[in-house]
Amino acid sequence: MTKVTKSHEDFVIVGENIHATRVVLRKGKRVVMMDGLEAVPFKSDSGALSYLTVPDWYKDYQPYEQGQIKHFMIALLNGINGSPEEKVQGAAYLRCEGR
Repeated sequence: MTKVTKSHEDFVIVGENIHATRVVLRKGKRVVMMDGLEAVPFKSDSGALSYLTVPDWYKDYQPYEQGQIKHFMIALLNGINGSPEEKVQGAAYLRCEGR
């Protein structure tokens, strides 16, 4: 068995001002339709316009049915459990919002 040593540089600290309960309204100005999908626009690391899309799994949750999108929750869960593309998108969204 190989022992893996982690340094403090291997970890990312997320400040308390970023929490998974933040919401944007589905009918609000921060949500757009892209190719038939709801998305929250953001600037990527390079400054290009990117989109955090609302995944199908989220549409079963009560906040969605009440017209709310918990965008940080989506980004966090996609970053942990999503497809490779969703992981990249989620991490980029969190970096953007954390700036």
